[in-house]
Amino acid sequence: MIRNFFNLFATLLLTSAISGCEESSSDNVDLLNKGRLEYHAGNYKEAAKWYKKSAEQGNAEAQFYLGNMYDNGAGVAEDDIKAAQWFAKAAEQGDALAQFFLERMRARGESSIQDDFETFEWFRKAAEQGNPKAQYYLGLMYKNGRGVTRDKIAAHSWFNIATTNGYKDAKESKKVLEESMEASQIAKAREVASLCFKNNDKGCR
Repeated sequence: MIRNFFNLFATLLLTSAISGCEESSSDNVDLLNKGRLEYHAGNYKEAAKWYKKSAEQGNAEAQFYLGNMYDNGAGVAEDDIKAAQWFAKAAEQGDALAQFFLERMRARGESSIQDDFETFEWFRKAAEQGNPKAQYYLGLMYKNGRGVTRDKIAAHSWFNIATTNGYKDAKESKKVLEESMEASQIAKAREVASLCFKNNDKGCR
C-alpha cells in the first residue's frame, strides 16, 4: 500500500500544521458521534462525511478515524497520502493510536537506520500511553535491534506488558523469545515489566 512513505513525510509536517489543537466544542462532538453511529451501522460513506467535518474542526479522534478510513478504503477511495495526513494531524495532538498507525505506515515503506530510530521513538511514545499494539511492536524492535540496541530483556518486558493489555500476538512472541533466554534473564524481564506497570508504562526500559 505504501510505496515510499518517507518521501511524503516532510509534506505531512507542513500540511499537519493546519489542524492546531482546538478544544472540541459540543457541536464538534455531535459531528463525531454522528460519524460513529453511521460507521457502526455500516454506512461508511456517511460516516466519512461526518468524521471529516469533525476532523476539519480539529478533533483528534475524528482525524484518526478518517485516516483509518482512507487507509482501508472504507467509505472513501483508498488514499495513502490522505490517510497519512490525517494520522499525522491526530498524532500531533498526542493521539496514541494515530501515532501507532502513522509509524506502521512508515514501517511498510523503505527503511534506514535513522528511519528505524524515529520509528522506535514513535512506538515508544505510543507504548507509554498504554497502546498494546505499539507495546508489541516496541518489543519486536528491541528483539531485532531495529532503531535500538538489541535487548532480549526489554523485548520480553514489552511483550509481557502487551500480553497483559490483551494483544494476543505478544504472548506467542514472548514464548518464542524465552527459548533463547536464560532463567535469570526471564526473571529480570518480569521484574522490569512489573516496575513498568507500577509507573503506568512510563520510563520503561
